[in-house]
Amino acid sequence: MNLTKKEKDTANLLKIKFSEVRSEIENVQSEMEWLNTKAGSLIKELESLREQESNFIDSLQEKYGEGKLDPFKLIYTK
Repeated sequence: MNLTKKEKDTANLLKIKFSEVRSEIENVQSEMEWLNTKAGSLIKELESLREQESNFIDSLQEKYGEGKLDPFKLIYTK
């Protein structure tokens, strides 16, 4: 059976909306992949900074002896 004009219009509109939603889902998936990559990169950077901090504290301890660094006042106390 042939569809009426109204039925054809409805079917075409549904087809268009499905396509739009599918496209949006693909965009979200791409963004999620980018965010996962960015998160991994930031985690590596954080690990590197923690290692640098540890090395810095070690160098202060070698120079001044056992103590603690106040990160706000930038004072090292034994």
